[in-house]
Amino acid sequence: MEAVTPEKISNKHSENRIVSEIKIIDGRLILTYSNGDILDAGAVSPRLDGSDGLEYFRLSDGTLGVSIGKALYLENISIPAEYNGSPVTRIMPNAFEKAKNLRSITIPEGIVSIDDSAFRACINLIQVSLPESLTQISSCAFQNCSSLERIIIPDSVTLIGDLAFNECISLRDIQFGKSVRSIGYSAFMNCRSLASIALPDMLTSLGGDAFLDCKSLEEIIIGKNISYIGHSVFKGCSSLKNIFLPDSITSIGNGAFCECEKLVHVNISNGLTSISGSAFKNCPSLSFNIYDNAKYLGNESNPYLLLYEALDRSIEGVKVHSETKIVCIAAFSDCLNLKKVFIPQDVSSIGYLAFGGCSELLEITLPSHMPLLERYVLSGCIKLERLEIPHGVKVIDDRALSGCSNLCELVLPESINAIGYQALWGCTRLKKIIFRGTVDTWHKISKESEWDIESCNYTVICSDGKIKKSR
Repeated sequence: MEAVTPEKISNKHSENRIVSEIKIIDGRLILTYSNGDILDAGAVSPRLDGSDGLEYFRLSDGTLGVSIGKALYLENISIPAEYNGSPVTRIMPNAFEKAKNLRSITIPEGIVSIDDSAFRACINLIQVSLPESLTQISSCAFQNCSSLERIIIPDSVTLIGDLAFNECISLRDIQFGKSVRSIGYSAFMNCRSLASIALPDMLTSLGGDAFLDCKSLEEIIIGKNISYIGHSVFKGCSSLKNIFLPDSITSIGNGAFCECEKLVHVNISNGLTSISGSAFKNCPSLSFNIYDNAKYLGNESNPYLLLYEALDRSIEGVKVHSETKIVCIAAFSDCLNLKKVFIPQDVSSIGYLAFGGCSELLEITLPSHMPLLERYVLSGCIKLERLEIPHGVKVIDDRALSGCSNLCELVLPESINAIGYQALWGCTRLKKIIFRGTVDTWHKISKESEWDIESCNYTVICSDGKIKKSR
């Protein structure tokens, strides 16, 4: 390996990182990550050997960091709160990594941080005692501690890093302290013995894949302040049967509950504004509410809050329920026989591709409470001849109406202030755009490049004049 010199060192932060090498260069702790990034972690003094075999590093604030040193073969370790009169405050990166004999570790009050990969791959570690002074458990800290059965996170901890307990396959019980605000990417991925979790109310950030493939997980309690369930957070939790989403949840990401094979009931929060079309993909036991050719999810007060998808792809018409607020991404995409759609005015969101590829669609009524006409939402509706976008819509997103090759007349409200990239691409028969505002207002609309590429030589008819398409 090329020698590392101070001038080659950066302070770049690397997410999802694993420390591959630790060096002290010119009195500074230098960490090299598996992706090649190098981090200057600050000034340290040369190591001090403890009488118990542990090693200590003088940190820039005068306190000490600790690592395993000569205690590599011990089964039970109790870290002292101080050494030679100096407090011990950090467990250093990779400090006890791959200590295969280690079975229990007691961490004293005064430790504030367990650094990256500190106990990674301690495959026989069963018991860990964490202090109330601890504030963060960093990336990969206990990754692949395959014998660890139980962990109590103290109330002082605010951050659990990426991959922190990833692959702890024997972990059956975890108790989160009330102050945890962030749980990182894949933090508990493949903790396949974990049966239940109660996420604290102070939690606001839950990373993607956080509990992916926790196949024994049957019960989840989600705190009251989290707003986003990220991608694949509970994917593959094949024992999960019920999920209650608090009203704080506004968005559910790709595959969030995908492949939850035993999931029967979902209580959708009233605060939900967007959801991925794959959020509940491959959940064969999930119970839907059925109304007029569509499947819905909701809650006790509104069973029809979310239109998830078409009953099947052969339907010819649909009337969306009057209490529906959201039409899911790709809900009716490629319904090749769908001819007529009525959407009530209170629907506030229609996901992208919702009606994409509905090649027989002749008529659709859009709601006025929807500020955005999503990308690809009506793309490829080749038989649609006339479309009126109601007042209240402000943005026509990228390719929203692309490939509507028979669209002859488009009515736009004065509320429109932006038209996206290739929004009208391939509207080759478009003759007339009726704009409810003035010529001056039309010119002020932000129009992305190629917004009307390969469309016909239309005329914009405004309230005070006409504009021919610019060639």
